[in-house]
Amino acid sequence: MKANKEEVDAAGQDYGANERDKYEPGGGGDVAVKQEPIKVAPKIGRNDPCPCGSGKKYKHCHGKDA
Repeated sequence: MKANKEEVDAAGQDYGANERDKYEPGGGGDVAVKQEPIKVAPKIGRNDPCPCGSGKKYKHCHGKDA
């Protein structure tokens, strides 16, 4: 043990963890940008008119399948 301690002390501060080390989630100072999904078109509500032009509400026309 003493021989190993002497080697560690001789290696300097970069050799291992010490009490001044701290855990920083995300890698430190870099701020990660959260990716969001690509939205192609506005969402159609259940009670909105169906975009196919039938004049029915979406829930009674093309929304029945879903």
